[in-house]
Amino acid sequence: MGNRLWLPNEGDRNKDAGKTNQIGVYVSVNAVFPDVTPNEQTLKKLLSSLSRTDALFGCARLNLIVSNPSYEHHLNKQLYCMHNFLSMEEMRGVAKFMSAHNGRLTVFFRGQLLELMRWICHICKDLPGDGTTFDDPEARRTFAKAALIVSDLWGWRTYQDKMRLDEGVDAARLRSLGTARLAYDAQSAGLDPIMAIARGRTLFLDYFVQHHPSFSDEFATKSGLDIEDYFGLLCVIAVHYLNRTPEQVAASTDKSGIFLLRYFAEKSPRLAEISEKYFSQAAQSADELCAALSTIGEETQEGSSGWRDFSAIRERPILRTEDGRAIVLDPLLFAESASAGPLFKILPRDKKAGDVILTRFGYAFESYSNSVLRRMYPSPKEYVVDRLTCNLKGQDQHGNPIEIADACLNNVDEVVLIESKATWIRDDVVEHRDPRQYVRLLHERYSRRSDNQPKGVGQLANAICKLATGEWRPINEDLSLARTIFPVLLVHDTRLDGISHAHFLANEFRDAIVADEIRPNWEMRKGQFTITPLIVLTIDTLEILERSVEHFSLADLFREYSRACPDRMMSLHNFLAFSDFGKKLHASGSLAESGLKVLDVAKGLMASGGSGEF
Repeated sequence: MGNRLWLPNEGDRNKDAGKTNQIGVYVSVNAVFPDVTPNEQTLKKLLSSLSRTDALFGCARLNLIVSNPSYEHHLNKQLYCMHNFLSMEEMRGVAKFMSAHNGRLTVFFRGQLLELMRWICHICKDLPGDGTTFDDPEARRTFAKAALIVSDLWGWRTYQDKMRLDEGVDAARLRSLGTARLAYDAQSAGLDPIMAIARGRTLFLDYFVQHHPSFSDEFATKSGLDIEDYFGLLCVIAVHYLNRTPEQVAASTDKSGIFLLRYFAEKSPRLAEISEKYFSQAAQSADELCAALSTIGEETQEGSSGWRDFSAIRERPILRTEDGRAIVLDPLLFAESASAGPLFKILPRDKKAGDVILTRFGYAFESYSNSVLRRMYPSPKEYVVDRLTCNLKGQDQHGNPIEIADACLNNVDEVVLIESKATWIRDDVVEHRDPRQYVRLLHERYSRRSDNQPKGVGQLANAICKLATGEWRPINEDLSLARTIFPVLLVHDTRLDGISHAHFLANEFRDAIVADEIRPNWEMRKGQFTITPLIVLTIDTLEILERSVEHFSLADLFREYSRACPDRMMSLHNFLAFSDFGKKLHASGSLAESGLKVLDVAKGLMASGGSGEF
């Protein structure tokens, strides 16, 4: 029986979006190789016959294909990978297995390949002929066997007994929240790398510098790179060596994702100087990667085994060899180095000083999010009411100033209240042997801090309660006719789209609101207001909605989402994809515009001639 995992973006469309199948099946090793025993001993024996660097490149090349967010044909990705690593008889075994199971065909996936990299670092050594050993079909079949065993081990360690129902469904959901996040992350391709670079550039250069003016100088001091050049170089790499498709790779070996570092030195003197500084920090040898990843399953005193800790790849996402070959190990972690990496580059070791910078980034994220909302709902001409208020202010009963919400969209009888939060969850907490640790951290990050101060969900609930009782009055905003409130938590962490997370945070909100009435459809009543369950909106989804609201309103979307998914077991992101709203979605224009700016910088870096090729 194959292990099951939750799919982040795809599924079988049903008439009712709330019933969409979000479960996928990945293939068990015994479905393809019946005589292989799926345990660590077999895995070690198989890997010991593979050459280390070739095996790492094999993982990376597959990862560039299966984790390509711009290529939507999941089946084509899987078929290409299978054709290169399995015989026709073995592919028939895959087909037979999938026909017996209801789910999406998955043989190779991101989480499996990252974990396989760790095992390769732990077991393999470079063998004679490294660089060409995967020309042998038998070596590729051995690699496939190892990958499928790792799938089984990944599934066992990820799920274990966390889905058991002996303590009830609610307890199982809490226990499996970390599992849901890991499963989401294992399949997620994230944002298109160019768009991630564009967002990073906009966040840091247009917004973060407003709250932390010394950022550019601090980044240059720590990295030796101008921040514009940094984003430009990432764009050069992304354009030429990421977003690999089966068609590209099949047509030309030059499209395999592997590149030569000398290309950058030969293209232009300026690019040579910038790339040398960048690669000295962002690229690592197989020996260096192995030193960082080779510890397998050694549990720390804090209760984490370190299996999910890929900070070594996040910080240095490029593998290089002595002969000058290189490849991006994981496109999602590479993209994260653009969208958040510069922030962590300048963080001081002192926690107090670091917290100040993180708080400033939170303000920058709020400003960025509000700018997206403002483009969705532009300021009207004179004498027309502005429906959108960013940073809604008010007064309490004593006339003291208060902030009610980060944004408010007022449709007279329907109001959207938004609270923005940019925070991070450590990998070691997600995989902690005690699943309550992750639940506790979610609560502290998004609901109520350890000092009992409300945060995110708690702030929204507190504001709505006090508006309902009249303890707070908004300034320059009339909510007297409002009857329905859509509470929205807007988050930077896209992994909260994982199944059950919106449900968990909606329960946190319901507990905090202390409603006068909770209705069978999960709606709550507080004073004059009918309040829908909490809506978790990730920044990726907000950016998609920027142009899409030309065809429907946010209130329309939130109303239908609440009707179809009142328990919030399905994320808003998946509801959009599977419902009729999915036919009306358009890419973010402003993000595309920022992407063009980064492309211009990239072109400038390559503009001064040279004989290098990309």
